[in-house]
Amino acid sequence: PLAFAGEIGVGSAVRGLMQLNGDALAILSEKGVSMIQGDVGLGPYAGVISPDVGTVEYSAQSMGQFMYTSFRGVQNLRSTQAYGDFDTAQFSWDVWSFLRPRVQTSTFFESNNLGVINSLAVRNKSQYRLMFGDGYQLTGTFLREGEMPQYTIQYYVKADGSTPHTWDVVCAGVESNGRDRLFGASNDNTGYV
Repeated sequence: PLAFAGEIGVGSAVRGLMQLNGDALAILSEKGVSMIQGDVGLGPYAGVISPDVGTVEYSAQSMGQFMYTSFRGVQNLRSTQAYGDFDTAQFSWDVWSFLRPRVQTSTFFESNNLGVINSLAVRNKSQYRLMFGDGYQLTGTFLREGEMPQYTIQYYVKADGSTPHTWDVVCAGVESNGRDRLFGASNDNTGYV
């Protein structure tokens, strides 16, 4: 049993938590990315990874690398040469014209709902998927390590052929044979596997 409870303020709304390598926990928030390092019994300490680039809600995923989307695009957290140090990298320039109106906060609130409503890591396909409120999905496929992902854009509509199909709830699971199984549901009470 744990005999520790505590509180560490991060100064903005938390968008996700990710266990990093070693003894670090990433805190992805609206205004930046921080981390907590150290042993619980010895007094953990906070650090800053990215003070100015926060995380878009519902976009944080772990898939061997730690992915999230900010107002600057799709990013990841990666280890640096120094033990316990991390930095960020952005790699969505080739789809920036599609992504920008969907992740810029002012556009999200001043127009139709284009914003991120969900994300999903499909590990067996090395994919990071972002679902948007207008029925579009952006899929980044990592073909080779060290190279930029290949992006594709999908558009989902309901059976009537014109109403956008939005994925309100998504979840990925792994079968006993190691195969990914994706689950999704819409606000019209339909579910998919």
